Amino acid sequence: RVINFLVIYTLICLSSLLFFPLLVPYNPLNLFGRLFIILEILIIGFFSQSFCYYIKLKKGKFVNFKNIGLSFYMIAVLIFGFRSITYKMLSVYKRHNYSFNYKDFSQFSNNYFKQSDNILYNDRYVMYPVLTYGGQKIGASFGNGKIISKIKNDIDYYVFRNPVSLLSISRDEKIHTSSFQAIKIEFEDSKRINQIYLNIFNDESNDSLHLILLDKFDKEIDSNKINFPRNFVGWKSIPLDSSIPIKKILLENSYKSSLWFSGIKFKDNNHYWPWESKATIEFLPNDGNYFKEYFPLISNISITNKQQKVSFDMDKYLLRRQPEIVNRNKRVIYDKGFIVILKLTDYNS
Repeated sequence: RVINFLVIYTLICLSSLLFFPLLVPYNPLNLFGRLFIILEILIIGFFSQSFCYYIKLKKGKFVNFKNIGLSFYMIAVLIFGFRSITYKMLSVYKRHNYSFNYKDFSQFSNNYFKQSDNILYNDRYVMYPVLTYGGQKIGASFGNGKIISKIKNDIDYYVFRNPVSLLSISRDEKIHTSSFQAIKIEFEDSKRINQIYLNIFNDESNDSLHLILLDKFDKEIDSNKINFPRNFVGWKSIPLDSSIPIKKILLENSYKSSLWFSGIKFKDNNHYWPWESKATIEFLPNDGNYFKEYFPLISNISITNKQQKVSFDMDKYLLRRQPEIVNRNKRVIYDKGFIVILKLTDYNS
């Protein structure tokens, strides 16, 4: 009876991928996942029963080859099932990896937002928390296109999702060094830079990074070792030689490095990311793939092989997402967590 039920229910689960979509307007994979829960419960129950048979076998009470075979089968199923569940956990974790400090944002909105202001959202994920903690007291619009073109002159703030949060290796707008081998920071034109500021969280042992400066010919200008003591949290300022134009900056980490990056900038302001310099930051993988993914209590596994690159050039971003306001004078006034807010003023000449 048990085997027959397993076979029949397995066929039902498989049919949910092929036939049920014709009757039920749901995503077949979602329907399959819900049906499979019952099968997983039964498998766990049968595994417990098989384990009891195994204990009795060890005690020498009886031998039942059918139960022994079922035990090994269930063990194999659980091993593969655990791996599947692990990937599913990572997938869910990756889709919900956003951070929002409502107390900090409430204070920010009280200082900046006025009742006469208007705010434009292009993402529902950022719209709801902003409306809840201060945005409800000012005018609001959502979307783009012809409607926004009519009111573009009245928009005072533009709110969008932090592009760092869209990276596959980002966790709460932080990136762990186990997910990449080096960080490449590139400028559109060579720049003279006095300082680089790194926001680091180090909860393990003493750690370090190797900083390399390159010119427009990819020739090394200077290099330096940056040390981070254990339990270091916050911004670290590294002075640079401003007499030489810099085109690229490399931050290389060691194989055993265990640091969290949550900000890179070149000015001592309240930003977390290099909006003024319009830099492009790319996280370079080992051997062409981002194999190592940090996840508590689970060993490192591959999570993506896509390029992990983000640009902080607002003009390029707005041309793709919100071209109606690309010619407005603008500056980032908030980029903590997964929300970024632009302050819009008059037009560029």
